[in-house]
Parts: sequence; C-alpha cells; structure tokens
Amino acid sequence: MTSRVYDPRYPGLPMREGESDDSDKLKPYRFVVRLPAEMRDRLAEASISHRRSINSDIVARLEQTFSGLPGRRKLAA
Repeated sequence: MTSRVYDPRYPGLPMREGESDDSDKLKPYRFVVRLPAEMRDRLAEASISHRRSINSDIVARLEQTFSGLPGRRKLAA
C-alpha cells in the first residue's frame, strides 16, 4: 500500500509520498467516480455532441458550475 501525505493544493485530499508539492508543476489529479450506467451513457452522448472526451466534458461542466460561485478562483487548464 502506498502511503499518503497532505497536499496543500487540495485540502482534505492526500497525495502520494514522494510527489512534488511545487504548485507550478500542478499535475491533473486522478479521481475515480462511481456512476450509474445511465448517467455514464448520458455523459458519453453529451461529450460526443460537444466534440470532446468524457473527461473534458466533465471538467468543462465543473468549471462552469464553479465559475458562478463567489470567492472561487478559476482553475488553470
């Protein structure tokens, strides 16, 4: 089992031991989400209509959601 340590970029989320905490080298965070099959199918259809991957579509949707919240900064692409 890999040990985890605190990552100041993501409060509450662990990072792998030995990973750099240098914020200028911000790497995408791998995150597993369990979805109902029907929702996954809807995401796949929407991503096709937007001409992007499911991952890119989810990221775009989250960015849109967070852009309207006060006190939130836009995440670097």
